Amino acid sequence: MKFSTTFFALASFATFALANVIPRDAKQLELDISVMSARCNTIQSVINGIGGTATSTDILNLAAQSGLLCNDFDTLGNDTKSSGTISIADTQTLLKDIAPVVTGAMPQILNKLGALSSTSLHNVHPQVHLLLLNLQTHYDSSAAKLINACDAADKARAQQLADAPKPAFGAALAAYSSP
Repeated sequence: MKFSTTFFALASFATFALANVIPRDAKQLELDISVMSARCNTIQSVINGIGGTATSTDILNLAAQSGLLCNDFDTLGNDTKSSGTISIADTQTLLKDIAPVVTGAMPQILNKLGALSSTSLHNVHPQVHLLLLNLQTHYDSSAAKLINACDAADKARAQQLADAPKPAFGAALAAYSSP
């Protein structure tokens, strides 16, 4: 029994260590972005499904999907950090792939959430505000890692993309900052 516990602990440690040493390539980062895009679509569906007044199920769905999107941002950030500096061609591809998420899907979600603050979600301001703060924190961390991994020539474009949803974050947070 002691041997199997020790063996399991060593195997777990080795798996964790290898996961943090094996470099990620641009294809993995593209996969991370496609997962984020799909998650944004799911959140959009959850928001569209909220009726007159949000039910506890609506809030749980929104919280669950928001939490998963936070995890997706963390995964992209960690995989980007693990990959080191990305080649110029890969950087340009990744920035092109992530642009629809950060300039389209994220602001659209945030704007719809902001619009629901006085109607469907009026009774859950504190919960939605916390979800938005958490999402913004994870987004900012992931964006910073992606910017740092970009080639010097593409850092300005990466920063511009990273800043794209910030006005929508600000407006959504303002909509939920007070009851």
